[in-house]
Amino acid sequence: VSVRLPVDAAVTLHASGAFCSITMPGAQCIALGERTVQCGTQDPSAPRLYIDASCAFGSLSFRMG
Repeated sequence: VSVRLPVDAAVTLHASGAFCSITMPGAQCIALGERTVQCGTQDPSAPRLYIDASCAFGSLSFRMG
């Protein structure tokens, strides 16, 4: 699954996985465990988007834009 994140929102992405491939913005990769990243705009008046993703035996890719 490939997910395109909006660049004009403040995005908080929490991803966890087991025996998988999760590619986070900034080319960080998770195969086992969890990680939280914040990306997108730093404008305090921008809309906020919170994503909680889990993956097992699969592949997720999160990209800006």
